[in-house]
Order: sequence, then structure tokens, then C-alpha cells
Amino acid sequence: MDAIPSQVEVYFSHLTAYAKVALKNVDKALETAGFENPSIVSVDFTSEEAFAGSWYYNVDDGSVTPKDPSYTVTLKVSDISDASLIENLWFSCLPADMSEKYLKIRVNTDKGSVERTITFPSGLSFKSGKVATFSVDMETAVIATTTTQKPEVVFSLVKNLNDLEEGDDFILVNTYNNPMRALSTSAATTSGLPSVMSSKTSFSVDSDGYIRLAKGTNVDVMYVYSKNGSALSFVGYNGGLYLNGTRLGWTETASSITSWAVSIADTGAATIYATYSNKKYYIRYNNNYFSVNTTSTNTVAIYKKIILYNSSTTADQLCDENDPVLGYEEYGAYLNDSNRQIYTRQTDQLSREYGYSTVSFGILTPSSGNILEFSGIPNGATKDRTFTLTVCRYHGTDVAYIKRFNVIVVKEEGAKLWLSTGAGEGFIVKK
Repeated sequence: MDAIPSQVEVYFSHLTAYAKVALKNVDKALETAGFENPSIVSVDFTSEEAFAGSWYYNVDDGSVTPKDPSYTVTLKVSDISDASLIENLWFSCLPADMSEKYLKIRVNTDKGSVERTITFPSGLSFKSGKVATFSVDMETAVIATTTTQKPEVVFSLVKNLNDLEEGDDFILVNTYNNPMRALSTSAATTSGLPSVMSSKTSFSVDSDGYIRLAKGTNVDVMYVYSKNGSALSFVGYNGGLYLNGTRLGWTETASSITSWAVSIADTGAATIYATYSNKKYYIRYNNNYFSVNTTSTNTVAIYKKIILYNSSTTADQLCDENDPVLGYEEYGAYLNDSNRQIYTRQTDQLSREYGYSTVSFGILTPSSGNILEFSGIPNGATKDRTFTLTVCRYHGTDVAYIKRFNVIVVKEEGAKLWLSTGAGEGFIVKK
């Protein structure tokens, strides 16, 4: 028997990063806003970089991958009337490169909110085991209006493959000619050039290079199903691109997903290919179509979905008080096609399954054996929360329908949520 060691070496690593923030002149900002005897209830820190929420930790290499990432850290306080008491605030967060990224600081009171957006100095980051110290003069903060509270879904050009992870939503766009086109939800065909383009009117590009999708767009919002180094597989609506009658595809069924090798240049030009019959076939854009071909020219670009919080967001870009889903009261999928389904009381059954950070909600119709499942609902979701909802219909163990929707919570009542796509469709689910 080996002798019991008299000394054991134990190593620890510190993942959490910390911030010490000095908020100056909050009292002047609240006075300028005209708030009479306000009591501060919370302070929000929101960035374009995800630095909070739920993440997976890899014990082998110390890396983290997103599960339910958040762009906001909220510090709640106990009705503070003296603004000087929040002059120095601390919070912990995930390590994140904040260099030249924006941070919005919002001070919430019982009379209203004021906010100011700053840009981090070059080189400043939240680092593991370190304290990032910075100050913000809030004297020039403005009153936070309803529109600035609403998040906005945009798509940002990916210039590094490390910025694309499992579960990320993205779109494919051509890179080399005008007008800009994006892969659409039009069904791929077995012809040499499948009709899967989408017109420029389906989206817009702002001065910062962000893409915003139009209401009712036919742009195919895909997501990364798996990632292993530079090998990625995707899930999208149209199911893939055909090569001489063989689909190099992307569907929810793992056996039919093609593994694509991906590399991305500093310009954002993405080379994406699959190996079939010992040949490389590239996703490319040519003559108004996306297709697969042995030629590696005419590359595409990957734009990843991110959430922005800024004053340019308007209610019309997300939803409005006349949104059609607000006219319904029963659980269901209020879609404008044959997949519309509404819960029937005393006939259908409801189910919920709770995960670590999300909830799955289901409607079972015993007479037909169909199950309509809504997954990806964040735990504790409240009004104005945006997220990606996956809607799937099962018949027994067979998947009859599956689609992902970008939605926003337009109403909450108890455990019931009204979700809108902003394009005339919506859902009522339980959280």
C-alpha cells in the first residue's frame, strides 16, 4: 500500500472579474431631471458585450461558453435617498474585453430613471481575479424614456471564429457586390442554383454596419448547432443547399446536418465548405443566388445576432400596443399558416419542464397524440425581454414542425406571457 502523502498540492484558479465604479454627481442628474425627493432603488450596467448571465465552464481548459448570457448587471439597493451612498459601487461579472465597447449606466428611482452611455477606454477589460476601476460623471445623464429601455435585435459582422459559439443565431450575407443579399427561408431545390436569395428590402444596414431585419422578413436566421474547433454545423429554416440532387444541409436532426469547415478573414469574409465525395464544396454567392460549388471565390459573411440598448430603438421596431397577439387570451401559437394551434380547455393538457435557466412549455392533444412544445423561455422573463423561442410539434417521437422565432414579451400576467414576433404573429405561453 502506498504511503499517505504528508503534503498535497492544491491549485485554484479565479474566474470571476470585478468592477469598482465611482458614480459622480448623481444628485445633480436627478435634480436636473426634476425628480422630487427621489429614492434610488437600483443601478443597471448594460453593455454590447455579454458579461453576466448563465455560462458553461470547461474544467479542462478553463474556457466558458454561453448558456443564457446577459448584457446587464443590476445592483439593487434599499430605497436610498442620499445619492452619495452609491458613489462607489462594486459588482462581479464574467471576464470580458470591454475595450472601446459602450456601457450604459442607468440609475433607477421611484420617480423615474436617468442614464448615461460611455465608451470604455482602449485596453480596459474585466479580467479574472482583477478589479477594473473607473469613474463616470453622471451630471450629463438624461432622463431614460420608454424607448431607451427596450432592447433591439441587430446582426453584427463576425470577424473572428472565436466570436461564434454553439447556440449563436446568425445570417449569411454576400460580401463582394451590391445590392447586399442574405440567405432566405425560400425552400432549397435540387437545381444547380437554388432560389435562396433575399432582397435588400428584407433588411437595412446602418452607419455602424449593423443589420436590422424588416418585419415579416424572409431572411433565414440560423443558429450554430455544434462547434468543434473550426468545424461547425448549422440549423436553419430552408434546410440547406443542394449539390446535384444531394443536400448539404442543416436541420434539427443530427444525422442530416452537414459539418462545415469555417475560416474567417479579418475583413469578415467567411470561407465555408463541406467535403463531399472527397471534394470541397463551398457556400458562395453568384448571379443573385447562394449555392455550393467547388470554386472558393465569391465568399459570404456571417452576421451574428446581438442585443443593443440605445436611444435609436423605437417601439415600432419591436412591437406596439396594437400587436395582434394582445387580442388573444388562450395559450397557443398564433401563426399565419397551418401551424397555428390554440389550447382547447378540458381537452388538451399543459406541461412545463424547468431547466437551469429556461422553461419548456407544452400543449398536448391526446386525441391526436400531437405535442406543441415551446422551449428557450427564460426563467422569470418579464415585459420587454427579448429572446429566441423554439417552437416544435411532435407526433409521437417524430418531429413534424420546428422553427425558431425572435420574440419580445409584450405582456405578462401572472405566469402567462404574450410573445410577439413583431411581424403579426405571436404566442401565449407559461413561464
